[in-house]
Amino acid sequence: MTGFFTAQEALQTTFQTIMDSISGNPPQGIPSGYPELDSIFGGFQKGKLLVLSSRPSIGKTALTLNIVRNMLKSETSSRILYCSGELDETEVMARLLCLEAQISIMEIIDEMKPASAKKLADAVARLKGLPLWIHPCCGANVSDFAGQIHDFSSSHPIDLIVIDSLG
Repeated sequence: MTGFFTAQEALQTTFQTIMDSISGNPPQGIPSGYPELDSIFGGFQKGKLLVLSSRPSIGKTALTLNIVRNMLKSETSSRILYCSGELDETEVMARLLCLEAQISIMEIIDEMKPASAKKLADAVARLKGLPLWIHPCCGANVSDFAGQIHDFSSSHPIDLIVIDSLG
């Protein structure tokens, strides 16, 4: 919380935001690459928390990695910290590479075809150097985890923090 606001101050800001939206100038956050999602939320807004929740094995990690990929490759190239409570950095990157190469993760595990190896090499070249940090936080308690993120974001400018499954 950054401060205290009177009802009048909050009302004035809220009314101005509504009027801006009506006049075709809604607040613009970082686009997710999913136009329908962006039309609902106005993109990812600075300082806002968005929670994605569902049963296990529905595709939450796949969706978040697609959004991360879209944001990294957008014109604004957002700086992203991806924290995973279930996957280590190589598993996160393998999934991201497969998304970028448009190949199945099973092609990495099984025998890879030469065409898939070429797609994967091209994906590595496209993703190398993008402003993405991966933090595997398996087993960390919440206060340690929050401290690690705070310390990291104090020394690295971050536009988006994705926390994939605190479990």
